[in-house]
Amino acid sequence: MEEEMMQLVKSEIRLACHRSIRRSLVGAMALSGIVLAAAFPAMAQDKPFAGQHLSVLMVGHPTSDAIQKMLPDFTAATGIEVDLEVIPEADATPKMLLEFSSGSGRYDVVENNSVMLPGFVKSGYVAPLDELLSKHGEFVDLADFVPRYLETNKVSDHLYGLPVIGESTFLMYRKDLFEQYGISVPKSFDDIEAAAKTIKEKSNGEVTGITMRGQQGIQGVYVWASYLWGMGGSFLTEDGKSALDSPEAATALTRFAHVLNEYGPVGVANMGWVGRAVTKSTSERRHIAWRGGVKSSQW
Repeated sequence: MEEEMMQLVKSEIRLACHRSIRRSLVGAMALSGIVLAAAFPAMAQDKPFAGQHLSVLMVGHPTSDAIQKMLPDFTAATGIEVDLEVIPEADATPKMLLEFSSGSGRYDVVENNSVMLPGFVKSGYVAPLDELLSKHGEFVDLADFVPRYLETNKVSDHLYGLPVIGESTFLMYRKDLFEQYGISVPKSFDDIEAAAKTIKEKSNGEVTGITMRGQQGIQGVYVWASYLWGMGGSFLTEDGKSALDSPEAATALTRFAHVLNEYGPVGVANMGWVGRAVTKSTSERRHIAWRGGVKSSQW
């Protein structure tokens, strides 16, 4: 058990170091100096960019809510008018790929998972910020950013974004139910499954044992990655080939699916970021919530 937990700890560290991006703001190919001004409104007191417009695509999140509230002050300070479009998380990547591949030039800045960044760069959809940062270096201090988050916004030593969101993966549980049923704080995947089973059985199914994101795609992968690494698996072999056909990966997937199917909420296979958050906020009838994914955002 101790060895398994050490693997889990290592997986969390690894997740923070190498999969530290959920959302990114990536400048499109038409990116110009006004984008840097958009990121740093304090730089402009005399409206040097009056008459300029930025078209920005973001996903629904407290961060985009905050940015939207600050737009009037930003425009007053810089003269830049910002057209901000906010869409559901699941729609972001398909919409961006459609606009990018068609060459529409509709957006100057987009927000997305920076796991998409290498592909965007390879396809020529986004431009590096190095020249802009060099030109306007007095308005940005890269030391303000979490180093690992910043590094994940680089491709071939070129910076394509600046992180604005960071998250960590952790396990939450209801102390009242744990005390009621004499359950100790989980220290392994076996403990987590046993606790979920106990709560569901002793509550006669009235309380969901555990909730995690089960939706196909990146939503579920963030949480499953902890299982994968915690059970000794990896996404890639040392020579860069897929390692998802390994016994460890198969075990991780089996265990992850089992605990969700047996003790998760109804419809868990359709729960992404929003679905799980809604479930969590509208009901207290569950005892473990696994908050998954480390995320960051970029300009």
